[in-house]
Amino acid sequence: MLQQKNTNKLRTSFGLIISICILVILFVGFDDIRAKVRDTKRTADINEIVKALDIYYDRHGRYPEVTDDDWQGWDNTYETENNSYSFLQTLYQENILGNEVHDPLNDNNYFYRYKKFPYGSHNCQSEFYVLQIVNYETFQDAHGQGSCPQYDFVEEIPNGYTVMKIE
Repeated sequence: MLQQKNTNKLRTSFGLIISICILVILFVGFDDIRAKVRDTKRTADINEIVKALDIYYDRHGRYPEVTDDDWQGWDNTYETENNSYSFLQTLYQENILGNEVHDPLNDNNYFYRYKKFPYGSHNCQSEFYVLQIVNYETFQDAHGQGSCPQYDFVEEIPNGYTVMKIE
């Protein structure tokens, strides 16, 4: 009888340990899935912003200027000073971009940024803009493209994505 009680306790304990292990695996896997979903949204957002910038260019013959210098001429979707104004505001005002677009986490590590460069910057022979996803949560094969003779913007954010368009 005592042996049967110990066996039942052992089975119950073993079942509980297995259940806990499965729950831990599910929670860890769920975080990975959520990170991949956020990364997919980041890529979709950048594609939407690029289309909106192209429409702006078609209307005005130029890309928008930086309206809010958050850091060294870059305009970020994440505002450290509780300012919600970003380069996207111009696209919202002209009804080119309908929904508010920002990184799913939109914090110090995960945000989008935009900068318009004048003629001759980094030895490029035209004005151009660079739009970037600053960071992905998971490893990405594609990192976009954007370089001038004296600078490669893709290297600046090794786990992000870069779009560069020349006027």
